[in-house]
Amino acid sequence: MGVRVLVKIKDRVMLSIVGTLISLWPGRILSRVLLKEGVIDFNYDRLGAGLFLKRKAAKSTAGQVTGMLVNEINVALASLVITYTLALTGRDKAVLKGLGIGLSFWVLINGLLTGSVLKIKSAKPWTPLINAALHMVSGGLTGFVISRIGDDSLFPDRMKGKVGKDLPVWPMAESGSKR
Repeated sequence: MGVRVLVKIKDRVMLSIVGTLISLWPGRILSRVLLKEGVIDFNYDRLGAGLFLKRKAAKSTAGQVTGMLVNEINVALASLVITYTLALTGRDKAVLKGLGIGLSFWVLINGLLTGSVLKIKSAKPWTPLINAALHMVSGGLTGFVISRIGDDSLFPDRMKGKVGKDLPVWPMAESGSKR
């Protein structure tokens, strides 16, 4: 019993946007619950606001919206990377590929951005591990969603007779015409 989608998305950027909108919410909700319960001591909305605002301003309503926007843009970027990875390598093991990309983004965000740029270190030892798990879940879910709602023509595993050949990364003009 698989997931059936009536209309499949044929554009990779739109596919990544829809994948983002679907897969963003479970991690966001869980992160907020864990923050409220005191299990973790920061979430990515607060970190995102910290890129542009001082700590006090980041806690304001405008600061929270800024943080959410930054976080959503980062998730969309990860979703775009997952979309292109699946488009180039096929949908087999989509969840595993998404999980790996999500974990890579965790290293970039937690390691480089949080530690090096913002100089934020968690006081709670579980915060980085939980954030790693949230990135893995989000990436895996994104891989699953994209593999299901993307049109077959975007993925080499469904392009009959073309598997193993060079596939275009972006849509090309019909054969014979030049761009």
